[in-house]
Amino acid sequence: MPDTSGPLDLDAGPALGLKNAFGLNSEIQALKDDMKTVRADLAALVEKAGEVAGAEAGRQAGKAEAMAGEAATTAEAYRDLLKDKVRSHPLASVGVALLAGMVISSMSRR
Repeated sequence: MPDTSGPLDLDAGPALGLKNAFGLNSEIQALKDDMKTVRADLAALVEKAGEVAGAEAGRQAGKAEAMAGEAATTAEAYRDLLKDKVRSHPLASVGVALLAGMVISSMSRR
């Protein structure tokens, strides 16, 4: 008679034959096959996610580059406009600069 005082050993051998009696061999093999399928699916999912993320990053980089180009163009336009205003109204430009200096000076004293 087998020793039943300890944990049940499913690999005890043909004397007990518990694995086959309970159909565990086929169940274990089915679980192993399922785990292989899950691993393969997960690997494919991670790979696809990487591809999608890379494509989206490239698209966003293109949009950022376009926005930076627009900002540079706008800054140049404002610079040219400011140059024209200073040349056409030099005394007003000096007055605006003096007023701006006074405002900054009064704000720094507080």
